[in-house]
Amino acid sequence: MSTEAVSPRRAVTREKLCVAAMEVIAEKGVLGASVEAICDAAGFTRGAFYSNFSSRDELCVAIMERQLQRNLAALAGTVALAAGATTTDELVDGAVRTFLATQPSDRTSVLVSQELQLYAAREPEFAPAYSAMHRRGLDTVARVLTDALAGLAHELSTSPTQAMGILFAVFTHGEVTALIDGDHLDNAQRTERLTQVVRSLVRPVSRVSCSTGR
Repeated sequence: MSTEAVSPRRAVTREKLCVAAMEVIAEKGVLGASVEAICDAAGFTRGAFYSNFSSRDELCVAIMERQLQRNLAALAGTVALAAGATTTDELVDGAVRTFLATQPSDRTSVLVSQELQLYAAREPEFAPAYSAMHRRGLDTVARVLTDALAGLAHELSTSPTQAMGILFAVFTHGEVTALIDGDHLDNAQRTERLTQVVRSLVRPVSRVSCSTGR
């Protein structure tokens, strides 16, 4: 993917293509989202598409980057909240509420996330890009959570990689289940479930781990 500077006008075009692609992908899946269908939905020509993206896969990477930046912005609120927390329960409860409240509550965003994951599982050429973006997001969340817990003399009870895998699975399961059941994506049951899982992964820092002599 090109790293050249993007002009404001081009940025607007890329954003419109991403939004249109998400709508098409949500309804047809990535493999069913042809360049022609995306261009029609965005109101652009194929020339406009290929002047911004070399392929549909590059567009998918741009969509993932868009979603990642949204999630990183959501984490900023969690970091601010962590600075004022005095107990781990306060930290976990507030962090989960803050994070979920900033997540998109629309059907399209949830379906696109699921379709991109399925596409990566089906297409070996796309898998590395998906994995790199996915890991980047989870590693950032792990650092934020680990640092916040350390300030309260607590830590994760398993490795950051395992903990983030568990939390991601619970989070995405809750999104899809909410859509299937016709619930709001910000429902209280989903918040409580994720909060309980985070609490189960947290423990006080042991004396052994604190000691530098053992």
